[in-house]
Amino acid sequence: MSKYWMITNRNVLSDGLGQRLDGLTYWTADSDDVATFSNWTKTRAEAFQKQLVAAADGFPLIADPTKFEDQQHVTLFDHGYNNGWQAAAQRYQSICRQLFDDKESLGLCVLFSWPSAGSPAEYLPDRAEARAAAQDLADVLSALYDWLLKKQTDGIRCQNDSL
Repeated sequence: MSKYWMITNRNVLSDGLGQRLDGLTYWTADSDDVATFSNWTKTRAEAFQKQLVAAADGFPLIADPTKFEDQQHVTLFDHGYNNGWQAAAQRYQSICRQLFDDKESLGLCVLFSWPSAGSPAEYLPDRAEARAAAQDLADVLSALYDWLLKKQTDGIRCQNDSL
């Protein structure tokens, strides 16, 4: 199972991800060096979703309703405007190491990387790129919401069946 997850609408270069808007692509990595592009494997959206669902289905169930804060979650990390791809990947890995990589893990984290130029001097162009990337992020969030709604419905159904 993959350790690191990325969805991006940056253009794909031979040695990394660029600063231009492109179609959504999906990536996974098992290496602890996520800022090296060659450590990422591109995958189809359906395969990515299937792997992500399988990983989330492996979260332990919390039966005690007073302990729901112990439930693991799927988290989406969306970097800020002043982040080139490598900086975003490094920040993502830092967050994963702090919150998702030990037995007290919060679950798993997915990086959403949009085409920021990674420079304070590029703030105005980044605003335009962020606005252009918004629909892709909304599509990702909508798919995640639909999946979570199904999981909640299944959970309620299971709880009702056990009564």
